[in-house]
Amino acid sequence: MLVFRMSLDEVVKLLEQYDLKIRKLKSSVKAFHTELPIGLQVTLRKKSAIVEMIYSDELREVLEDLYESGEDVEALVDDTLSELRDIAIDVSRLLEEKGYKVNLKIKEGENDIRDILEDFMEEYPIYEEE
Repeated sequence: MLVFRMSLDEVVKLLEQYDLKIRKLKSSVKAFHTELPIGLQVTLRKKSAIVEMIYSDELREVLEDLYESGEDVEALVDDTLSELRDIAIDVSRLLEEKGYKVNLKIKEGENDIRDILEDFMEEYPIYEEE
C-alpha cells in the first residue's frame, strides 16, 4: 500500500510540473487544463494503471464563451489535446518505471472531445455572413 501511495504522489508531483489544476482522490488523480475543462485521469490499481482523457460537462459552455470572445476554438482544442497527450505519455513512462502495467485510454476521450467540437463548429460557423 505504501508503494501505491508513493506512486500516486509521484504522479501528482509530475503533473504539478505542468500548468494543470490537480485534484487527488483516493486511488486516482484528475488534472485539468487551465483554459479548457479537458484533462487526464490517472487511476492506480494493484499493479496496473489507467491513463485516460476526460472532460467536464462544462466543455460546451466554455467553448461558447471562448468563441464569443474571439478565440480560435478549434486551434485551442487541438493544442490542448496535443499537450495532454504528451503529458499522458510522460505519466505512463513514470508508472511503467515503477512497475505498473499502463493502459493508455487517450483516444476514446479525445474522440469524444472532437465530436463535441465538431457539433459545436456546425452550430457556430467560423465565418458568419455579413
